[in-house]
Amino acid sequence: MEKIERHEQLAAWQFANELADLIDTLIANGAARDNQSFRDQILRSSSKPPAQIAEGFARYLPRDSANYYRMARASLAETRVHLQRGFHRRYWGEADQKTALELAEGAFKTTGGLLASRLRAIKEEDRLKAENKRRRCRQPLLPKPMP
Repeated sequence: MEKIERHEQLAAWQFANELADLIDTLIANGAARDNQSFRDQILRSSSKPPAQIAEGFARYLPRDSANYYRMARASLAETRVHLQRGFHRRYWGEADQKTALELAEGAFKTTGGLLASRLRAIKEEDRLKAENKRRRCRQPLLPKPMP
């Protein structure tokens, strides 16, 4: 398995970015472009996950990364709601809806995998900190040498 060195190599980012691009196209070419409020909501929610995944990847500490991956998943969930609303309003067809939901699901699941890996790292960090603290507490104080 090749080492991932850039956020663009993450499957989660790829899914999320492709979803954002598809939504940009659906809005630009469809009936939704006339509903400014809806258009702004779905464009905003769909543009956040690729940026949040990239920022999470760039964070060094697992807790920081986990926070951004959580936000990306929440934004993806919001985007799915907007996709369902847009489909029910007939802003796009069934084929586009199916493609968009598949991309959203792929992004949601793979971002969940990134989050799970960070949560495991946090748990391990906490375990090591607790172990080190217990060790420090158990060490007897050495008597001071006599002059």
